[in-house]
Amino acid sequence: MQFQNGNLAGGFNNFVAFATQTRVTGTNKLSMTITSSSGRFNGSVVNPLTGKRVSFTGVVLQKQQRGAGYFLGTNESGSVLLGP
Repeated sequence: MQFQNGNLAGGFNNFVAFATQTRVTGTNKLSMTITSSSGRFNGSVVNPLTGKRVSFTGVVLQKQQRGAGYFLGTNESGSVLLGP
């Protein structure tokens, strides 16, 4: 899972693991829930450079085996990418 822009001093990546079909955990205290019926995901992660928690949301595109979403910085949005 990759986080970029959104007032981050630098982008960062996270390794993720599916704890269940709908719960995902990962590095940097990443915690995420996926709604199976819609593919929507919500979660949070700790920015490794600042130690501050960042909330994010997005959607998984199952046929493309990818997910995309966003998070909000202080004055710009950032992107969240989920993929193999």
